Amino acid sequence: MTLSLLSTLGFSLEERHLVAYMLGLGLLAIALESVWRRPVAPDRGAEAPSPKRLRLGRGAQDALLSVGMVLLWVLWLVGAMPGFWLLLVIIGLPLANITIRRAVEHLLQPPGAPQVGEGPPSVIEVSLERGLRALLIIGAAALLAWG
Repeated sequence: MTLSLLSTLGFSLEERHLVAYMLGLGLLAIALESVWRRPVAPDRGAEAPSPKRLRLGRGAQDALLSVGMVLLWVLWLVGAMPGFWLLLVIIGLPLANITIRRAVEHLLQPPGAPQVGEGPPSVIEVSLERGLRALLIIGAAALLAWG
């Protein structure tokens, strides 16, 4: 919107590109700040780490997300939009899956329950989580097909 307004105000193409790059740098700084200052998830104590899954430490996760954010910005900067959309899906889909799982657990938690995630999940919880995950995957595929 800002760039369209600058065009209306008579800014040249080079000036609009400079403003776009500065705004992009600002968004990159905000993204990096949000990665490094995000709250720590509560420890689930009862969950034993699965031997099949590789668990990265908090610092490694932050470093990988930071590299991904910088790569996204560079891909946008050079105009490699298919690579940009692919990397966005690669970074965003797992994060969205985690968010959906936590949101479904929280929404279906009975009032006054002491802790989320105790015992096996209900059929409604599993169905809702899997349905939302399927919608996410369909949306990601549509985004990649469009981009």
